[in-house]
Amino acid sequence: MKDIKRNDDDMLYNVQIYCENRDDIPDVIAKLSECDVDVQARTGAMFFEELAPAIIVTGANVLIAVIGGLFSYIQAKHSRTIHIKGTDGFQVTVPADTSPEELDRLIKLATERRADRLVLTESQSGYRSTKSGQEDSAGVGR
Repeated sequence: MKDIKRNDDDMLYNVQIYCENRDDIPDVIAKLSECDVDVQARTGAMFFEELAPAIIVTGANVLIAVIGGLFSYIQAKHSRTIHIKGTDGFQVTVPADTSPEELDRLIKLATERRADRLVLTESQSGYRSTKSGQEDSAGVGR
């Protein structure tokens, strides 16, 4: 993630993280606590529900830190996938075997599109559709 430039003038920004497997939440919180961001677990979230984030992360340049932290987590788990979403219908899927170059490109794209939701799942299926229904070969909605 060397090519991603942080903007010093970024304001605080919130990213919501949803975990399909509730057992991932403590490990994800521990991993993200290593980053320079504020991590808050949502108490009372007992099951996977896309309307109720399990974790809310706040900070400047938070999206870069969160995607990088979650990516290193899913690489260790080998069977997890990150689905990045934005309010404008933007979606992209990041599997554990994504190359560093492709990860940099996807982080840059997610940052430009101001993505604000990350869904951690155990598979790649279920989160690849986009608002327009079109995707490129990397699963990026156009």
